[in-house]
This record gives sequence, C-alpha cells and structure tokens, in this order.
Amino acid sequence: MPVESPEDRTVEVLALPEQVDEELLYLYFENKRRSGGGPLFSVEKKGDRALLVFEDAEAAAQVLSKGHHILHNVELCVRKPASKDQCRLLLRGINPTTFSEMIELYVENMLGLNVTEYTLYPSPGTDFILIHLSQPLSKGLLNAHVFFFLKNNLIFPKCSGCHFLTVYMCFCFTDFQNLSAKISKRTLDGAKVTLEQLEQTDSVLVENLHPGTSPDMLTLYFEGKRGGDQKVKEVAMLSEGTAKVSFVNYDCKFCGVQPF
Repeated sequence: MPVESPEDRTVEVLALPEQVDEELLYLYFENKRRSGGGPLFSVEKKGDRALLVFEDAEAAAQVLSKGHHILHNVELCVRKPASKDQCRLLLRGINPTTFSEMIELYVENMLGLNVTEYTLYPSPGTDFILIHLSQPLSKGLLNAHVFFFLKNNLIFPKCSGCHFLTVYMCFCFTDFQNLSAKISKRTLDGAKVTLEQLEQTDSVLVENLHPGTSPDMLTLYFEGKRGGDQKVKEVAMLSEGTAKVSFVNYDCKFCGVQPF
C-alpha cells in the first residue's frame, strides 16, 4: 500500500469560537456521522485556528468534502493547510554590507540559474532577501519535475477604457532539502546563510480598481465564473484603487477569467 503523506491527512480549521477547545474538536471531528471524519492523530489549536492530523487520509478527504461544519452554532471554515511555495525562496542571514553583485553570483552558482531566471527582492534593514524564480531550475540540482507559471489578466470597466488586474501564480515541485543542505555548507561573504521556503498565499493583491469598487463587488466577481469561481474569505480595501482579496482555499486558480 502507498504511504500516506502527512499533508494528505491534515486539515486546517478557521474561525473557531473562543469556547471551542481541543477536546471538543477531537469529539466533533472523530464523529463520522457529524463531520465525516475519523480517528485523529493530533489536534493543535492556536487562537481561532486549529491544525488537525487524522490517522487516515480518507477521513481528512471526507471532512474537506463535507459542505458545512457547524460547531457551537458557528459555521467553521475547513480547508487544506498551506503547502510550501517552492518558487519563492528566502535567503536569510545575509551580511548587510554584502553588495548586490556578490549575492547575485552566489544565487546563480548555488541554484544553477542564469541572470534572467530569477528576481531578487531585498528587504532594507533586514538580513534576508526574497528569491522569486521565473522558470524551471536544473533537474540536476533540484530534481524539478513540474513547473507552471501562469499570468492571467482580469479586466474591470472604466469610463475611458479598461483597468487590468494581474494575478501571478506559480507552482513547482523540487527536492528542497538537498538545496538547503548545500547552501548551509557554503558561506556568503563570511556569513552563514540559510534557505527557507515560504508558504503558499491565500491572497492576491488587486490593483487599478475602478473608483467606487466595493468589497461586495469584488466578492461577487471572484466567486462568479468570470472571476475564477472561488469562495472569498475576506476583502480588505487598502486604498481606493487597491484591495487584498483572501480566499478560503490556497489552491485558487484564475484560468479563463473574463471581463467584469
């Protein structure tokens, strides 16, 4: 029988009422008739979120497929936890005095990249830098199997023309541990650096919005077929023309979106 990965057995629960403790979560999610679940390996509650690990991947899948989970008269949000986004890497421990060309050469040598295959995003005043990959890495270094880079344009109306909202999503599967171990053995300008993976985000930044666009309008758009047919968790208006849209699921896809 194939070995079930911890990711396949894990679900994340959001919007938990304060009075719901780990014992109640055990009782509810181990009750197959109520939740569709089964025996739990562990429950970890932090604030209004909890991470549940089932003994069987099928139980986790049944919980995720169930339409609604009601506990303490509150509907819970249950989803897969975030997986690692291996297209965005964080290089930490950099000496603040290290010049950018040395960092670029280090990244290219260690990851086997050309200068056009990545973008560095420094964070002033910190010891880390974000590496955003733009194309597949060498199989010899990372054993990369699959890489997709999607760029989709979402169009909103404007009296004098159209606004274009751009959403970038990328996915790849690599042997990250080998690369991390390799980098930990090689200093950069005398500093010991480490490589970290970031979790996939459940949010997108929407820019160039038509003045007067409301959170309800954005929710209706993204939850409709033209906007990707994805359940929206929250819309935060950052300014008149910019909004942060968060989704219930991490694996939202925006293929084939149409004009608003």
